Amino acid sequence: MVINRNEFLSARNLKWGGSLFAFLFLAFGLVFSWQSWRAEKAGEIQHLSALVEVGEKALDSYFSQFERALDLLGRDVLDQDGELDAQRAQNVLKRFIEVHTELPDIALVRSDGQILVTAKSAPGAVLPSVANEPSFIQSREQLLKGQTLSIARPLIGLVVKQWVIPFRYGIRDKHGKLVFVITAGLPLSKPQSFWKNALLPEGTAASLRRDDDYVVSRYPIPDDVNLEEFYGKPMINALGQHLRREGYPVRGVVEGTGSLGRTNLLFVFHRLSSYPLTFSVVTPLSSIRAKWWSKVRSSYLLVLVLMAGGFAVFRWTLKRQVTWESERQQKHDQELETEKTLRDTLVREVHHRVKNALQGAILLMENSRRAGSGLPVAIEPAIARLYAMATVFGLQASEGDPHVLLCKLVPEICGTLAKTMECTIEPVIETHTVRAVQIADKEAVPVALIINELVFNAIKHGGLGVPVKVFLNSDGESASVRIVTSGAELPPGFDFESGAGIGTGLRLVKSMLKRDSTRITMTSGPEGVTAELVLRPPAIKPAPGIPDSAAPIRTP
Repeated sequence: MVINRNEFLSARNLKWGGSLFAFLFLAFGLVFSWQSWRAEKAGEIQHLSALVEVGEKALDSYFSQFERALDLLGRDVLDQDGELDAQRAQNVLKRFIEVHTELPDIALVRSDGQILVTAKSAPGAVLPSVANEPSFIQSREQLLKGQTLSIARPLIGLVVKQWVIPFRYGIRDKHGKLVFVITAGLPLSKPQSFWKNALLPEGTAASLRRDDDYVVSRYPIPDDVNLEEFYGKPMINALGQHLRREGYPVRGVVEGTGSLGRTNLLFVFHRLSSYPLTFSVVTPLSSIRAKWWSKVRSSYLLVLVLMAGGFAVFRWTLKRQVTWESERQQKHDQELETEKTLRDTLVREVHHRVKNALQGAILLMENSRRAGSGLPVAIEPAIARLYAMATVFGLQASEGDPHVLLCKLVPEICGTLAKTMECTIEPVIETHTVRAVQIADKEAVPVALIINELVFNAIKHGGLGVPVKVFLNSDGESASVRIVTSGAELPPGFDFESGAGIGTGLRLVKSMLKRDSTRITMTSGPEGVTAELVLRPPAIKPAPGIPDSAAPIRTP
């Protein structure tokens, strides 16, 4: 016997439990991953925020000190009357760059853009004009509006010929009119020096940007980047868009695309307190994920090992459970099969003994009838009824099934009556019969007695030597047994439905009918008297795979 392990309730429960555990384990893994990632990301943001805050304070302090130094320089570069002495001014500028060694040079520029003197220019040298330089024009406009110091976008200085950050400080006369501009080119390396020692995480860059999206300085700069494109054009990225949209907040965190085309970046920024500049650090989220993975990798490996071990134990347990259930089911099926065999044997034995007892009673009654006891009229119907009951028990015993086939019961009854009554009975299975039917266990004896009584009644009232015809028809849903007595007529006033004119035998038949499943009609016509028994469920049920035509009726 093939055992389907899915039919075992314990195995199904074990599977459901394993699935639920796996689901909860997976849910825990997802929650753990999300929480640990958020914690790692928050920790990284906190670390970068601390770096940004320190960098912002350092830059703001340096720029403020440099602005104060330029203010003092602006007071010293002119004489007491506010007039310019070129030689005196150059000496002052030289002393200034001796103090501020990070400056390659410093220049004094007239408000119209003409460079008057630099710290390193030769006496009487002809110096260029920056009147048409966009950076100078923009800074001059800012100074004319009252701003004291302008930090311009990086450029290659006309004098020093290197990338510098122009710091322009305005010198005004006693009426507040802008007359001169001190221009100091701060090397890009100076702001970067604040960040080089900050131990930036791997892949992280620090930058200082203006509000017009121009980068003032950045560290590190990728090797494949053109400085003219990097510093000479606005760097549009997620940080600049956020700053403009939010009105340049003091600090914050932004995720998005960088100006170099890189995606999934994390920006942490802080705006300088005294200047329209924003200091930020940017790091790829992939770097944070790499750190996070390096921390949780061992945990995930351990979890995978535990899951693999748990799955192996689960499969072993399920297999053992299925094996045990299969053995138990097989043993149970064997016990049921043994019980069924014993029960069927007992039933057949009981039916056989009942049949033998009935045949014994029939033999005694036959002997009495032949001895001329004077009771043949009473004995013959009783013998016929006992034969009918014996037929039922005999079929049940031989077939090993309490459900008797109608196509076998009718021929047996006809054959027994023909032999007992010494007459001819012609049983016929009609050709349009399509499916055999079984008689319900509890209805087998009543149906047999009804058929026996109808056939016996037809023999008793038929003409001498005229055969009785019995027709059997069934379609699987219903069945009919028609008994035709040729040459006979119903007596006047006979009505089976009302019970008028019926004898003891038909009265017995009428008492055994059930309204929902058995019905009898008796009619009289040219062909004689026809009695038809119609059977319907639950008195009968289809017999699968056994057509009536497969069991021909035979009579002795």
